[in-house]
Amino acid sequence: MIDLDKLERLEKAAFPSPWSIDMEPGHGFWQTVYCETNRYHVGDFDDDPSASFLVALRNAAPALFAEMRRLRAIEAAARAYVDLTPERYDETPSPLLFARLQAAVAAKDATA
Repeated sequence: MIDLDKLERLEKAAFPSPWSIDMEPGHGFWQTVYCETNRYHVGDFDDDPSASFLVALRNAAPALFAEMRRLRAIEAAARAYVDLTPERYDETPSPLLFARLQAAVAAKDATA
């Protein structure tokens, strides 16, 4: 399983987003990646699609983490429903499942 806590700690310690790519004049095909907040030079890439990928991933990281947490909450709610013992099925678990799914949807709506 992906360790979201570790990735979020690393993301918070990195230079803040947004990042961008510039083609520096006089550098041929080199792409320079910058942190836009303070124009910090992150790195250079030799006409490599990896630069675009890294910038896109860095800029999307907070939203990706939030989406993963929301989906994990939905999965946990579904598991709670499935894991009920047969003797408890007569307790109508639907309200419990609905409440957990509703909380996961509310969390998504709050970040939209």
